[in-house]
Amino acid sequence: MKFTSPVIQEEYLLHASPEFVYNDIRELFLSRKSRFDDILPKDLGRKLLDRKEPLINLVLAEYSNDDDLLKELFDSGNKAARIAVLSNTNENFFPKGRKWLSEEYLQSICDDSNEASAFFGNKILCGRELETVFLKTGFYSELPHDLWIDIVYHALHNPNVTKRKAVDYYATDGWAEYEDTLPRSAAWSLLDTLEVTFKNTTLLYYAFYETGIPFELPAVVKKDENTDYSAKIEKETLRFFQRVIDRWSARNCKENLAYDSDGEESFYFKALREGIASSAPIYRKSILEFLKTHTDIYVRRGYYRVFSPSKAEEIEELFKLDGKHFLESAILNQNLYRTKPLNIRKAFERIVYFSGDDNQTIEFEDRQRIREIYDRKAQELSSDNPQLYCKDPDDYVDIKMTDGAIASSSLNAVQQIYDNISEMSKNMIAKKTPQSDLPELLSMISKLQRDSMDAVLTRIDLLEKRFKQVLIWFAIAFVVLCFISRR
Repeated sequence: MKFTSPVIQEEYLLHASPEFVYNDIRELFLSRKSRFDDILPKDLGRKLLDRKEPLINLVLAEYSNDDDLLKELFDSGNKAARIAVLSNTNENFFPKGRKWLSEEYLQSICDDSNEASAFFGNKILCGRELETVFLKTGFYSELPHDLWIDIVYHALHNPNVTKRKAVDYYATDGWAEYEDTLPRSAAWSLLDTLEVTFKNTTLLYYAFYETGIPFELPAVVKKDENTDYSAKIEKETLRFFQRVIDRWSARNCKENLAYDSDGEESFYFKALREGIASSAPIYRKSILEFLKTHTDIYVRRGYYRVFSPSKAEEIEELFKLDGKHFLESAILNQNLYRTKPLNIRKAFERIVYFSGDDNQTIEFEDRQRIREIYDRKAQELSSDNPQLYCKDPDDYVDIKMTDGAIASSSLNAVQQIYDNISEMSKNMIAKKTPQSDLPELLSMISKLQRDSMDAVLTRIDLLEKRFKQVLIWFAIAFVVLCFISRR
């Protein structure tokens, strides 16, 4: 609700029902122009707290930036209010506030799963604060191992770990970007430092397979004037992936849970290696080759989830190599749903719909499931960006220059009309076509003009040569018409 004056707003909030106060303050917070706007002056927050309404206290805990008021609500003993304070994303409170959050408070938060989830999942918690959790330094070094693992689980779901922040490179000195990499770098280091147990494998599975964490090399690579720094980074990155992929295998786990009842390696180990591989920086050639040619099918599955083929034949070769494994992973790869290059999209679609029928290793139920996932993902991507991901490639006009010719669905129609006009014009000049066909010729010329302009608008630069030819035939047709009309 909008108010013409802060005085009117205050009077309303002090007398409105708790439900209206909750909704209005929440709306004010979500509609503020700047994330640093103060929507609740301290004196108003205090007056609202004096109403002693649980619902009003809850909205104050969620959106206030008054440090003293938030401490009072946290100490009130109300469970919902405590969690609301820990979920508070007001940047005027976090991180410059929380001075009262001593280690004693932090211990009580860690001991409660709901409070720990709210606090360590808060998007305002970032940088070195999250890094210390994963590295188990400072306060966290004293936590019992099992409790620390629980805290790591909550911290791995923090959006500052699962996503990179958008960067304005024209308005920064780079320090904020460096700070942003710290939590992810520390999270990736867990693959080196955690003991290979079934519990830790499931923990990392949810982080690196289900959620996915953008890769940051968990090592310091010093610059050397005599060495190519980029080459050193690539070398260290390759060593890291070689090490952790080999490490997280059931053979390195001493627990019986590492294997299923039939003696097969547990799904969590396989999927973790696939998740690790799918986050690797394959723009580095050595890492791409390492994953693509790896003997472990689950490492290759991770590669199939993110690779970008340069030609359609590559898709067919990989399908012949790994069959069902390739399809199950590749249907998650957005690069294969791109409308352009169209030949790659069509090649992948052909394999999804048809090639599976000839591959006896793929059961009927699996083929149907793969096709359903493909259709659903194609629809989702097309809805988000219809130009980049056209749901039906046949509906997309992709114009290419091949051996001097232009091929496209719209040009095929133009070409057909163009041929018809040429033939009729020649016949008229040779007096083989009666004047009764003149209306049809005029109609075809009109359609040719419309269709040609549609094609030109699609890719005018590639159609320039053909369009010039069309204009020449317009002139020929016009001369023919003039000649006929004068007879």
